[in-house]
Amino acid sequence: MAATAQAQMSPSGMASLTTQDFVKNVASSDMFEIETSRVVNERSQSQDVQNFAAAMIRDHEKTSSELKGAVDKALIPSSMNAEHQQKLDALRAEKTAQMDEMYKKQQIQAHQDAISLFEAYSQRGDNPTLKQWAAAKLPTLREHYEHAQRLKY
Repeated sequence: MAATAQAQMSPSGMASLTTQDFVKNVASSDMFEIETSRVVNERSQSQDVQNFAAAMIRDHEKTSSELKGAVDKALIPSSMNAEHQQKLDALRAEKTAQMDEMYKKQQIQAHQDAISLFEAYSQRGDNPTLKQWAAAKLPTLREHYEHAQRLKY
């Protein structure tokens, strides 16, 4: 997630993160990670990259499903944000040899952004149930980040 959720000042003066902004960012990030992983899973020659991509599809489809069950569906965007779409389009345009390297870099950055967003929301979010869910997802996001760093292609 390249964009962080917008902060709003609570009456106590501490910035809180709105559910709407958090959900919008999580949904876009999940769509991005799923779609880039589908592209790579179809075109990569690396078994390691294909295995990682398959795990990203499975795990982020699960996260998306959980999110849809936890919040008003009207909060969930139907498409990824422009920045994620641009990165997906760039990945689709890459030749196979460079595609794996681009995918690895994109996944590392996406998971760094996701970890920051989920940490922030779990601490300062405005929905107690969603705050707990965000905190519970952090270990998996950290695992994805570490796995992305070790990808071989």
